[in-house]
Amino acid sequence: MDENQALASLRTVLAFLYESEYDARRVAEDAGLNVQQIPFSGKAINLWNAILREAEKEGKTAILMGVTFREFKENQKLSTAWYDYLKAAGESAVETNQPMPAAMSEQPLSPQRPSPQRSSGQRHWGRIITIAVVLIIAVVAIWRVVELIGNSTLPAAFPPSTRQSVATATPHKAQVGAVRIATVTPRPKATATPTASARSYFDRGRKLMDEGKYQSAIAQFDLALEHGLKSAELYYNRGLACYGLQDLEQQCGYTKAIAEYDKAIALEPNNADYYAARAWSYRHLEDPQSIEQAIADWQRAAELDPTNSTYPREIGWRLKEMGNIEGALAQLNRAIELDGDYWAYIGRGQIYNEHFHDPEQALSDFSRAIEQEPDDANPYAHRAWFFMAQRQWEKALVDLDQAIALAPDWFGLYWDRGNVHKALENVEATRTDYQAFLNLLAEKNEPDWASQRDEARDWLQLTANLTEKNTLKVRI
Repeated sequence: MDENQALASLRTVLAFLYESEYDARRVAEDAGLNVQQIPFSGKAINLWNAILREAEKEGKTAILMGVTFREFKENQKLSTAWYDYLKAAGESAVETNQPMPAAMSEQPLSPQRPSPQRSSGQRHWGRIITIAVVLIIAVVAIWRVVELIGNSTLPAAFPPSTRQSVATATPHKAQVGAVRIATVTPRPKATATPTASARSYFDRGRKLMDEGKYQSAIAQFDLALEHGLKSAELYYNRGLACYGLQDLEQQCGYTKAIAEYDKAIALEPNNADYYAARAWSYRHLEDPQSIEQAIADWQRAAELDPTNSTYPREIGWRLKEMGNIEGALAQLNRAIELDGDYWAYIGRGQIYNEHFHDPEQALSDFSRAIEQEPDDANPYAHRAWFFMAQRQWEKALVDLDQAIALAPDWFGLYWDRGNVHKALENVEATRTDYQAFLNLLAEKNEPDWASQRDEARDWLQLTANLTEKNTLKVRI
C-alpha cells in the first residue's frame, strides 16, 4: 500500500471520528486518560488530535488504539480502513508475518498484552518489541496527518432549515384557525442511541422548517433517522414538513403527514400537540370519515390539554359544518370561556345569524372577534359579509377597507368591495376593485372563482366608456 492509499484510509477513519464527536469523552475515559487535560470543544478533528497527544504523554497509545478499534468493530468499512492504515504505517512488520497488534485483533474489545511463554521468553519479548514499534509508528503517522488536516472542515450535507403558518383564510371559505406551526416544545424520547451528527441533522431540519424549506428539512430529518435519532419529536417534525408541502401530495402532503404523526403518537401517546397536528391533516382531506377522525383527535387533545381553546373551537366549527348546531354551540361556548378565542366568536356569530336568526347577537359576536384580534383581516371580513347580507353597504365598506389594508393579497375581498361599490353606484371604484380582483386571481389557480371572474370581466367591458358623471344603475 502506497502513501496515498494510506492517507485515504486514514481520512475515512477521521471522517468517522468527526461524525462521532459526542463519543470522544467516553473513548478517552475508556482508555484511562486524564480527561481533565483534554479540551472537549472546538473542531472535532482537533479534539481527537488532543486525545492522541494525551495518550502519548501518558504512555497509553496502544490502549487508546484498542478502544478506538472497538468503536469500529461493527463497521467493516471503517475497521478495514483502520487496519489498512496501520498496515501501511508498519508495513514491514505486517508483511513479514509479524503478529497483528492487539488493538486489531478479532478477540477482546480491549487490548491485551500477549501471554508470557514460559518456555521461550526471548521470543516473547521480541514480539512485544515488534508490536510496540508498529504502534508507535502508526500513532506518529496519525498525529502528523491529523495536524495537516486539523484545520479543514467537512461540508454540511444540506443548507440550513421551516416552520411557518398556513394562510388563515380563503375568501368566503374561511380556513378557521389555520395551523400555526410553532416551535416544538415536547422533548424527544429516543428509541435508539443517536450520534452527534444525528442531532445536528435534526437541528438543521428544524432551521430549514423555520425558513419554509420543507423538502430540504425532510431530507435532513431522514439523515437524522439514518444516524439513529428515532424519536417522537423527529416524526412530529417530519409530519409538519409534509403538512407544509400541502398540495404536493405525490411528494408528501397530508396523507404522509398523518403517517408521521402516527409514529410520533405511538412513541408518545399522551402528547396533545401530536393529536392536534394529525387532526389538521385529517381535516384537510375533507371526506366525512377524515373529518370524524379529525374531531376524535381534537377531542383527545382536549382531554390531554383541557385549557387550550383551539381544540373545542375546531370541534365546534366541524360540528357546525356537519349540521350539529347544538353540539357546535356548546364547543364554541367552551372555547370562548377559556380565552375568548376570536374564531370561536366568529363561528358562534354565524350560528346566531344563520340558524337562530338573531342578528343582534351575531353582530355582537363579530364585533367581539375584532376586539380580540384587531390585526387580523378575518374578523373584519366576516362582519363585512354580515353587513352585506343586511344591505348595510356603508358599514360593509368600512370593514372591507380595513380587511384589505391588513390582507392586500386576499383577492376575494376586492370582489366583495367591488360589489359594495356597485350597490352604491360608484362605477369607477367598482371598476378599480374588479380589475384588482382579476389581476390577483390571474396569479392563482382558483377554479371555484370562474363565475366571479367572468362576471367581473363582463361588467368591466360593459362600463368601459362610463365615467363618474355617467353612472349606471345596477342590481346586486
